[in-house]
Amino acid sequence: MVGARLAKVLSLWLFAFFVGKLYAQLGGSAVFMESFLPVSARMEALGGRVNALWEKDPSLVWHNPALSNGAMHRRASLSFSGFFAGILAGQSAYNHSLDSAWHLHASLRFLNYGKFEGYDELGNFTGAFGVVSYGLNLSAAHSVGQRLQAGMGLKIYYGQAAALTSWALGMDMALLYLSADRLFTFTIQACDVGAQLKTFDRAHREPLPFRIHAGASVRFPRVPLRLHTMIHNLQKPDLTYTDPLLAAETDISGQPVYRPPTLANKILRHFVVGAELLPLKGGLQMRVGYNFQRRFEMKARSRGALVGITWGLGVRAYRFELLYARGAYHLAGSPNTFTLNVDLDKRPPKAQKSSNPTPMRRH
Repeated sequence: MVGARLAKVLSLWLFAFFVGKLYAQLGGSAVFMESFLPVSARMEALGGRVNALWEKDPSLVWHNPALSNGAMHRRASLSFSGFFAGILAGQSAYNHSLDSAWHLHASLRFLNYGKFEGYDELGNFTGAFGVVSYGLNLSAAHSVGQRLQAGMGLKIYYGQAAALTSWALGMDMALLYLSADRLFTFTIQACDVGAQLKTFDRAHREPLPFRIHAGASVRFPRVPLRLHTMIHNLQKPDLTYTDPLLAAETDISGQPVYRPPTLANKILRHFVVGAELLPLKGGLQMRVGYNFQRRFEMKARSRGALVGITWGLGVRAYRFELLYARGAYHLAGSPNTFTLNVDLDKRPPKAQKSSNPTPMRRH
């Protein structure tokens, strides 16, 4: 029985891989690329990309449907992030377990780019307009045997820019392995297998940003430390981007200034690493991450500073968990991200009635 289920899961993976090859493009060549922006504070603090984190945080499931688990049952999450130039993003998420094997998830996120001024071809002002996009994720995770869990999610995207609108459907599929002691997690996933149903421009249909990721995390039994790594965009070996203006620069002797990235640089662009320190049984949380691709692409030529480094803090008390993260994207600024997780199953303890009279307060 387990073998048959695993065969079905692997067949879906092969389908996703071959279909996804048609959409293996990066660098602004796809629509709704903001779908993988890290709105979750826990994810942003670990480098902006993490997909093998077995936790109680429903905000993580947007990025990997196989992360749904019983510990998330009746947990809700609210996240908010402020990016550059007044761009705002938010996400709400909720998890519900039907039994020990089936876990359902729903999340809704938005990205508001703010207001823009419109002009016609003659330069006449036509009024202000807004640009916004929304995403709805409905996913389910199911145990396959003792150590494997498969997840599948359907994402509905909607974008609006002035009078132009667009719709798209994408599917995420993931397979996750969890060790018996729950200290090691490994996952592989395919994201945004789908198509744009209604285009902004009738003459141009854009693909969804198909991606293949793999990741792992390990927690040490006697030390409150957990390490993470993720290898992203496996469908595209070379993630480098060459600025045409930079490539055309020459020195006083006419020799090109630009030096193409080395093989090691190309490999490191696929990696994101992070670490968590979780003392007091997770009541206090400290995180740090490093995103190689963000570092290589966003650092200024004059100095790199802390670009690519992320960090965050968290506290957990009774039914509430508050998380904060800050990621260095560029010298121009670093976005702040907040996440609030609430356990809806827990209730405040009822006050016990006492036969002794309540003492009078001193004034």
